[in-house]
Amino acid sequence: MNHSQIVMTATPTIVPDTIHSDTEPRPRPIRSPSFRSSDRFTHQLRGKHMRNRERIECIENSLIPLIRRVPALSDEDRKDMTELAVHAEWGIAFENMCAQLGEYDAVLTRELHEEIVRVGRMCGVEPRTWKNLDENVEQGR
Repeated sequence: MNHSQIVMTATPTIVPDTIHSDTEPRPRPIRSPSFRSSDRFTHQLRGKHMRNRERIECIENSLIPLIRRVPALSDEDRKDMTELAVHAEWGIAFENMCAQLGEYDAVLTRELHEEIVRVGRMCGVEPRTWKNLDENVEQGR
């Protein structure tokens, strides 16, 4: 026999092992994983997928509204940044937003600045991205 068979059953099965010589193939047992470990693995994957999905929704639900309410952005800039965010390019969208705010010397409320910092951390962007905006925060709020 010149080929190996793969058999997936709940009971041990003998499958010939291919040996490229003049000797006869040796049988070897193949065991499928138990249902319990299989279910546990599926549950772990499902849990990880849900955590990622929740994270994605959280970022999109925070970043897109932030882009819409930040002052000093043109409609075209907002459209471009929103498009990036929708296509999971959160870091680029966030960096572009911070760069534009810094370039225009936009005055930010303390609340808006704190939200920018929170969303930046959520997106996994380096703090230096928003540090240039620290001096643009209104005093006394």
